[in-house]
Amino acid sequence: MIGDKLPESWMGFSSRRLDGGHTPGFDFSGVVAAAPPGSPHPVGSCVYGLAADPTVIFRSYMGGSFAEYCSPPLNQVAAKPATLTHAEAAGLPLVGTTCVQAFREHGLAAGQRVLIIGASGGVGHVAVQVASKLGAVVTGVCSGRNAGFVGGCGASAVIDYGEGDVFEKIREAAAEGGKFDLVLDCVNSADARDQSASYRTRIFEMKDDVLNTGGDKHNYIVLGGHTSEWAQAALKRFTKINTFASNFELFWIKMPNSTPALELIRDLAENKGLKPKIDQTLEFTEENCRKVFDTLRGRRTAGKLVVSIID
Repeated sequence: MIGDKLPESWMGFSSRRLDGGHTPGFDFSGVVAAAPPGSPHPVGSCVYGLAADPTVIFRSYMGGSFAEYCSPPLNQVAAKPATLTHAEAAGLPLVGTTCVQAFREHGLAAGQRVLIIGASGGVGHVAVQVASKLGAVVTGVCSGRNAGFVGGCGASAVIDYGEGDVFEKIREAAAEGGKFDLVLDCVNSADARDQSASYRTRIFEMKDDVLNTGGDKHNYIVLGGHTSEWAQAALKRFTKINTFASNFELFWIKMPNSTPALELIRDLAENKGLKPKIDQTLEFTEENCRKVFDTLRGRRTAGKLVVSIID
C-alpha cells in the first residue's frame, strides 16, 4: 500500500500499519447505497473511482476499498463505464487515472512516439491502450510470451526483453521510427529486482539516440523509485517546486479532483474499447486480500487482479 515509497527495510513497518485496523485499497466499482441530496450519483447508480487518498495513511483510519462499503470523496467518483463489468471497472481507476494525468501533464499529443516499459503489467497494458487511443504511436517492452497481448492492446511494435540485447533493440526502434517523445517506465522501483534491469540508467546513457530531449520536458517518467525520489515527487505535487533533473520525473497520481480523468477513461472505454485484462478474480476474503498483494510482488501478473465483493 505504501511500502514502495519507503526503504525496503521498512516493509515490516508498512505491513504493521495496515494490520493495525486500516482498510487498504484504492480502486472500487459498485452501486451507490447512500448519497446526499442533490448528488450526481443517486442511490442505485453504478459508479467507480478512488476510495482513499494515501496521505491519510498515518491517521487513525484509512477508508479504503477492500470492504463491502466505502465512502469515497465525490471528486474521486464517476459513473461506471457501461461497457465494463464491475470487475473490469474496478481494475481501471488508479492505473487509468495515473496514465491520463501523466500523459496530460507531459503534453502527449496524437502522432507522438511513446515507449512503455513493462507493457504487459497492470499499469503498462492500460497505458498502452490509453496512449494509443489518444493517437500516440506506442512501442511496448515486455516478455515474448506477452507480445501478442501487448500488440492487441494497441502497441504498434513490441520489444521482447528476453531475446537479445533489449537496449540495442530500443536504439534500433528509435533509429527506424524516430526518437521517442515520451517514455513511461512501469517497472522502475527501489526493489533490487527492478534496479538490476537498469532501464533508466542504460536508456539515459544513449538518450541522444533514443529520446527527443529538447527543452525542459521531463520525458522519461517512472511510477516508482527510491524514497528520496518520492520525496521529490511529493515536493512537486504539494508545493509545485520541481527538483527533478532534466528529462526525468517520478510521477505521483493526484487523487483529489480525479473525476475528469475518470470521465475520460469512461469515454475511452465506451467509445474506443478501452478494457483492462483481468488476470485473476478472487472472492472477498482476508486470505485472498493478502494473496493479491503477494501475487503482485511475484511479478508474474499480466493485467489486473480483482477482489470481487458484488456480482
